[in-house]
Amino acid sequence: FEHRALMLPKCKSGNTIALAVYGEVVDLSLDELRIRAQQLEIKTTLALMPTLIKLEHEPLCQQGRLVL
Repeated sequence: FEHRALMLPKCKSGNTIALAVYGEVVDLSLDELRIRAQQLEIKTTLALMPTLIKLEHEPLCQQGRLVL
């Protein structure tokens, strides 16, 4: 993945989330990710906000954007 991967700290359940990208660059604002997380939570009942909070502290998230 040409250094375009990250692993978030373990969740309370013990699961680890990893993200990796190949191809086009992913460049999304954290505001857009929050909106998408809220929409998915309504549809699926998955609590995605704690994961997004962890993601915000990653080096790949700077100046309010996820660039991967």
